[in-house]
Amino acid sequence: MLWDLRYSVRMLLKRPGFTIVAVLTMALGIGANTALFSVIDGVLLEPPPYPQPNRVMVIDETNIEAGLPRFAASPANYADFRDENQTFAALGAMGGAGLTLTGEGVAERLTGARVSGPYFAALGVKPMLGRVIQPIDDEVGAPPVVVLNHGFWQRRFGGDESVLGRVLRLNGVPREVIGVMPPGIQPQRDAWIPIAIDYRAENRGAHYLGMIGRLRDGVSVEQASADLAQIAAELEVAYPDTNTGWSTRVQPLPERVVEGVAPALWILFAAVGLVLLIACVNIANLLLARVSLRGREMALRAALGAGRDRLLRQLLTESVLLAVLGGVLGMVLAWLATPWLVDLAGGDLPRSTEVAVDGRVLGFALLLSMLTGVIFGLVPALRASRIDLRGVLEDGGRGQSGGIGRLRGGLVLAEVALALVLLVGAGLMMRSLAGLLDVDPGFQAEDVLTARIDLPETTYGDDESRFAFYRQLWERLEAIPGVEHASTGTSLPLTGRNNIFAFYVEGTPRSEPGLEPSSITRFVGPDYFDVMGVPLLEGRAFSTDDDSDAVLALIINKKAADTYWRDDPTFSRRLTFENPDDPEAVWFNVVGVVGDVRHDELATAPEPTMYIPMLQMAQRSPNIVLRTSLGDPALLEGPLRATIAELDVDMPVFNVEPMEALVAGSLARSRFNATLLGIFAGLAVVLAAIGIYGLISYSVNEQRREIGIRRALGADRRRILELVIKQGMKPVLLGVGVGVVLALAGAQILAGLVYGIPPRDPGTLALVAVLLAVVGLLACLAPALRAIRIDPMRALREE
Repeated sequence: MLWDLRYSVRMLLKRPGFTIVAVLTMALGIGANTALFSVIDGVLLEPPPYPQPNRVMVIDETNIEAGLPRFAASPANYADFRDENQTFAALGAMGGAGLTLTGEGVAERLTGARVSGPYFAALGVKPMLGRVIQPIDDEVGAPPVVVLNHGFWQRRFGGDESVLGRVLRLNGVPREVIGVMPPGIQPQRDAWIPIAIDYRAENRGAHYLGMIGRLRDGVSVEQASADLAQIAAELEVAYPDTNTGWSTRVQPLPERVVEGVAPALWILFAAVGLVLLIACVNIANLLLARVSLRGREMALRAALGAGRDRLLRQLLTESVLLAVLGGVLGMVLAWLATPWLVDLAGGDLPRSTEVAVDGRVLGFALLLSMLTGVIFGLVPALRASRIDLRGVLEDGGRGQSGGIGRLRGGLVLAEVALALVLLVGAGLMMRSLAGLLDVDPGFQAEDVLTARIDLPETTYGDDESRFAFYRQLWERLEAIPGVEHASTGTSLPLTGRNNIFAFYVEGTPRSEPGLEPSSITRFVGPDYFDVMGVPLLEGRAFSTDDDSDAVLALIINKKAADTYWRDDPTFSRRLTFENPDDPEAVWFNVVGVVGDVRHDELATAPEPTMYIPMLQMAQRSPNIVLRTSLGDPALLEGPLRATIAELDVDMPVFNVEPMEALVAGSLARSRFNATLLGIFAGLAVVLAAIGIYGLISYSVNEQRREIGIRRALGADRRRILELVIKQGMKPVLLGVGVGVVLALAGAQILAGLVYGIPPRDPGTLALVAVLLAVVGLLACLAPALRAIRIDPMRALREE
């Protein structure tokens, strides 16, 4: 083996051009595969840091008839599921919590969560320090406590273990630190506090808790699903007004965390695998060309007693050495490319902190290198080890040709077909991204700065104090130089944070329980529509006069008007979010209609939306929106922070970013998919072009004598040019045809990833087919031009 390695090194050094091309080709293929595998390993394959993570379930409430296939649970329903189920060892709940830390220097906004007593038991995680929240901490009136995240503990307290027992003021409430969790808890939060409510006293129609449970030993997902579905059916009978149509859905946590990205990542991994396969085909073509030149060497070895197995071992050693060299360089490329891949995902990649080029990834790269070395070296080695000793020696050392040309042509056909499949996929993804960029979001993101604040409950515990703060806030923000309009709103467009409320329109038939009309509901301040550039279509916008003393006002979007008020163009019918038969029900008057805004994502059509004045229903955690004339919204960040500090020094400002950044973030996943697939397709086309060029160059060299004879017999240059190009374009056009069939067969895989175009789009297929044919023609042209410059007399003398 050492002798084979030494000889292989000498052979590779003897032809440095071939070696460099082969190593770089493999490095690109292996590097791209390794980099993407590092992402897939960290996101999809590495199990979450919980004991038996596949026993941890995420439970949703569902109402299919109401168009809610996956929804949060109401607190009262959660309490019944927790106490009545027979299949979960622990069933916990979690809700979002904005926490403001004060009294520790500069006020800081934390990402927090409110959790029920069994939450950490359901995850199965133990604290690194102290203890976790227990059911006793979740009782009404229990001493307020907090559990810290490992990262926050390290960042804010330097990993000081004496933090246990320390009292932190969160939202103005002093809470004792009882524990610090280990790293890796998902979803990431800075701190956890108990929910601490009387669950069954809460409105069953208010859904805002996520549920998570750990299965008992021996219980399957199907058994747990049936158990909770039975409880949901009993609740539907007991509480028809709020629970009609509601059931449950049980899903393993590891599956839930990655369900939004897993299909795309596996498709991209298959695509980069095709790139590597094309690279292998290319190297195989190069090795086949060398086989034809090394025929005399192989014959002499055979004549000296080398058996076929000995020749195979020598040739495979050379190909594996090539692959290992390419793999080492590919690992370096992967190490450089992996952080770029994570950044390209734009924060839309779950578990991105766990992505790294570690030992598992390096092991994958090494195994891939060895495997590809055997794959691309096997066919040439088998071909070279079949020695016609007498024929080769009598041929004067011209080498082997025979069926090699046909075999190389078949490999080029495969290259072109695979490249076309990748190029079609990339074309569909790019056209989909272009379609999303052309979608009208319903607002104008340019020159708008967004930020968020949180009003502490202890300072702003009643509506009047919040109303007073809002009035001061709007007045101060409008006074900032460069601010054209300033306002607030509870949820920004494209963030997907939707409050959905059922309602009743005056004078319309009552719907069946669970089938009431519903709408996204936003709470906004005056000038909100001017800041966001949302057009007012009818009626009026809100003003500061729409306060708690005025008639309750409401603005609807065009979709809601067309859906629920199409028979009432005057909008004289009021609506309520309460029981219309209740004499104390609160009724809203529709005062205006605005354009549709895409609140979830650009690919999702606008839904019925209603806007309520913030001075009539005070909210505690609004977004600030500022439209500027300065050209760069970021210039307002400093004045904005100073203004808030003047109003309340303990109120942090967070999530400060231009609205255009939010729009770009909403496209991150589509841009990630299109960019990677485009890069892989580009590599495939380049490799295919190299393969075509190599095939025709080899053919021209093999046919120098034939071309010389044709020229001597009077064939003009045009005829020779046509002959060579026709010979080269035959496998190209056949490959295009095979690729079109493969692309049509596999197009449905991309159905869930493209927007606005069918996965079997004929325009994309035709464009890609023509493009690859042109690339093939250009790759044939250089060898063909060299062929017409062959001197017939010199070619005949050489023979």
